[in-house]
Amino acid sequence: HRKLLELKSFKYYLLSYRQVGMVQEHVANRILQDMVAVCQPRSLALRLDYKTRGGNHTVVEILYKASEV
Repeated sequence: HRKLLELKSFKYYLLSYRQVGMVQEHVANRILQDMVAVCQPRSLALRLDYKTRGGNHTVVEILYKASEV
């Protein structure tokens, strides 16, 4: 059956990473793991676009595809 994420809750979830001292790739993996655990999708594409002040522009992309058993 289908699941739906509430947009406001998802926004607050993403904002919770704002002050966390993690490397961007680790944040992407954590978000992907959480989304897979909650939604149990067949596939999922995640793209994080970091525009930091005074730093480097970083884009992290990660793909997930459920294994078929």
